[in-house]
Amino acid sequence: MAADDVPWWRLAFAFALALALALPVSSSSSSSSHSSYSASTSVGACTSMSSRFTRLQKVFRKEDVFVRRDMCPTGNNLRKCRPHVVGVLAPVPPAMLPTVEELKGDDAGAAAGDGGAPSSSLLRCAIVGNAGTMRVGTQHGADIDSHDVVFRMNQAPTRRYEKAVGQKTTYRLLNRLWTLGYASSRLVHARYRLNSARYPLEKGVTLISSRTGPRAFVALHGALAKTRPDVTIRLLNNRLVVWCIDTIASAKACLRKSTTNTPSNLLSGGGTPSSGMVAVAVALSLRCTNVSLYGVGGAAGSVRYQGRVVPYQYYVLNSSQRSRGNSVHSFGAEHAVAHALSRGGVLRLCGPDGCSSSH
Repeated sequence: MAADDVPWWRLAFAFALALALALPVSSSSSSSSHSSYSASTSVGACTSMSSRFTRLQKVFRKEDVFVRRDMCPTGNNLRKCRPHVVGVLAPVPPAMLPTVEELKGDDAGAAAGDGGAPSSSLLRCAIVGNAGTMRVGTQHGADIDSHDVVFRMNQAPTRRYEKAVGQKTTYRLLNRLWTLGYASSRLVHARYRLNSARYPLEKGVTLISSRTGPRAFVALHGALAKTRPDVTIRLLNNRLVVWCIDTIASAKACLRKSTTNTPSNLLSGGGTPSSGMVAVAVALSLRCTNVSLYGVGGAAGSVRYQGRVVPYQYYVLNSSQRSRGNSVHSFGAEHAVAHALSRGGVLRLCGPDGCSSSH
């Protein structure tokens, strides 16, 4: 990782937080029924999670979700941006950053359909995770496509998987690896950059560069600005990621405090939020009024359905799919948060056995 992408103090903070929160990873022999039961029954006393997410829209205005031009008063780079916004020192041409007016109007003029968000202020939003459970049990494709806005993670494909995951895409949330992968950057392994032309990039889609630095964002913008002018590229405000980190820590603290003999799978892993967790925060900050969450996964081998182990991810795509999750994520704690949000009516949780009735 390049030194100017992530400052030493942020890496040190993330590492210290991960050490403080991490516990031994749970056994891979867990079944999905046990994992779901643990998550759903351990959140009863942690009802504060729902109110925390409900208050999110008061913490972040819609135009605060992404880094804006006026956040960097020099107009030339991000060196004088407020540290909590970007957290790094790296130049970014001002033309790559949106104005307040552009962010406020992102939904207003776009047409519904491929990529574009509708003009209605009441948005039904679907967040589609990459879990292998998307291909077993209930096929959610048609239900996903019925939403006004659809979030997808990284390079997850829809082609050949339409019945399971739908095909509509409004936003793609990219982590650092996939921000650089879509940019065909030499900062990532050749297997990611050399296949970039084969990764899904829908007409009119908005790419959200998340949990990365401006250098990766500039590389992505430079790679696509001329060849795909229909694609919008945004840099996520780092404050939202920090908010997610705090939420995971709060969830673990609540689980430890309120539940005796809390299952280890709910407390294992580090404090780095997954793409799904970040997407929920983004959707609520962008004023999605009804949110449906699909494809919530777990560590490799930890999810079973009807007696068989479900693959970590639902797709195969140019060897870019993963066979296991990263231990920096707290899948169990995030599951507990998702169940708490479902119980609190903040979102509808959908899995192999159907969807909750929160909406």
